[in-house]
Amino acid sequence: MNKAFRGATALEKKAKLATQKFGMEYRRVVVGFSGGADSTALLRFMTETLGADNVVAVHVNHGLRGADADADEKFCREFCEKENIKFIAVHIDVRAECGDAAIEETARKMRYAALIKAARDEGADAIALAHTSGDNAETALFNMSRGCGISGLGIPPVREEDGIKIIRPLILASRGDVLKYLDEKGLSFVTDKTNFDVKYTRNFIRQNIVPCLEKVNSQAQKNISSLSERARVDEDFIDGFAREYISRADATEIKNLRALHSAVRCRVIMKAAHAAGAATLSLVHIEAVEELISSGKSGDAISLPGGAEALVADGKLRFVKGGAARVKADGEYSLALTPCGIENIDLGYRVSFEKPESDKSARVYRVTLPSEIASALTVRDRRAGDKYHASGMTKTIKKLTTNVPFDARGRRPVLEYGGEIVWYPGFPKSDKIAGGDTAVYYIEKIF
Repeated sequence: MNKAFRGATALEKKAKLATQKFGMEYRRVVVGFSGGADSTALLRFMTETLGADNVVAVHVNHGLRGADADADEKFCREFCEKENIKFIAVHIDVRAECGDAAIEETARKMRYAALIKAARDEGADAIALAHTSGDNAETALFNMSRGCGISGLGIPPVREEDGIKIIRPLILASRGDVLKYLDEKGLSFVTDKTNFDVKYTRNFIRQNIVPCLEKVNSQAQKNISSLSERARVDEDFIDGFAREYISRADATEIKNLRALHSAVRCRVIMKAAHAAGAATLSLVHIEAVEELISSGKSGDAISLPGGAEALVADGKLRFVKGGAARVKADGEYSLALTPCGIENIDLGYRVSFEKPESDKSARVYRVTLPSEIASALTVRDRRAGDKYHASGMTKTIKKLTTNVPFDARGRRPVLEYGGEIVWYPGFPKSDKIAGGDTAVYYIEKIF
């Protein structure tokens, strides 16, 4: 027997196993402490593992349950005083934030924000939450009902939010393990009455769906949680292929995307959409993008959550942020450069004040202009006879681009101010323009 597990309770064994298996490294933690059975067991486990001086209990009062919530807070405070654990109570008003709509999701977001702030204030390197294998199974069922991929099959044991590691040491432990642990330690806890209110989706699943599944197989909840763990391993493996593919220069070409295994292509779509500012994609959105790839018709586009779009242009799939002015390749154009930028869906460029994720790529051109110039720029197509004065001489753009590949010359837009050219990407800006503090970026290819 592993010495670390000798003499340990079932909960302690599983919590230590999860710590080793999922790399839950921590020295000082904030524990989300509701006073319920799971969080009480977690708080005791963490204090016995790290010592009370390295644990901070944070209780979030959501302002939803009146006197009951105040009683729970009082229990948590007194528990921590008895155990010599630092205690922080945070009061939030969920209904003031969202009314009666999306209460569960709003409460979750506000609770996490409070825990993250506490972790930073306390110098903690992790937030420990008391999700168990039962919670994991319920989350998998909930996400499956809404439509999810492998990554939605359960709760990640370790993840980061706003730079803070969030760990779940009890993710392999069952509710039975928790109750037995509390009994052996002689610990009391409180019960949130709203946990039995089936108007909340997760409670409905716990009270109605899981018992039905356990009539089919008494180990249903355990098996679903185990599936979640195996799916996470598969997800990491496939995700590695997607990351490798997406780094290729020809990753966006329709013919290459079609050749990908659908499992990899799905993840490429999600990563590319996320990079463009889209919110998390559902299966419906992923299937819609798959249809774009299948048709490959230039100009076809679909809207995505978060104000982004997926579109086909010049034989490539591209994801762009919403709000940018759109221009076509055919004919002349001249548009004011607004804060949202200019997006050419056929020629494949974007001009913007927004700094790209990496401005060191060969496909990114950068110029620095005075603020009053940058805020009044015009972006237009290159035209015959275009010329401007730069590096002490006046040259036509035609001569400047002698060594530029022919198919790239017409792709680059011209930037004008007051009817005069101030910059042609890839070459110096006009000598008539002094230095400034506003950066404008030209990106030839957008993923």
